[in-house]
Amino acid sequence: MAMEGERKTVHKRNAPHRLIEDDKEEAEQVIGRYKKVLRYMSKGATKTEANLKCGVDRKTIVDSCAIAELEACDITAYNKLRATFKKGQKLSDFAESCRQLCTQEPVCTAIEEKKRNGELIDITQKSK
Repeated sequence: MAMEGERKTVHKRNAPHRLIEDDKEEAEQVIGRYKKVLRYMSKGATKTEANLKCGVDRKTIVDSCAIAELEACDITAYNKLRATFKKGQKLSDFAESCRQLCTQEPVCTAIEEKKRNGELIDITQKSK
């Protein structure tokens, strides 16, 4: 118990890394969230408004956007990469693999073109 005038200490729980439990379903959820935000933005909402309406924070979209971008621009490369990831692997590792493929030509050019046309969300990622 906190004494009068003292502040209570709130401890945050560190959530474990999310593992891919059902590998197909998890990737589909990522793509679905991305497309849902994109749909709201195409109706005139800002990124912030679209994220709020979908109940997804910006970081979630930013961290996993490479999965949806690769799926939208090069479905064969996405399917090949998807086949290599199995149950028990981290979703962040899969997203990083997709991000690496997204930086290579011709996928990089296709992504930039779709972002200019409004077919993908224009997300600027902060360097880590």
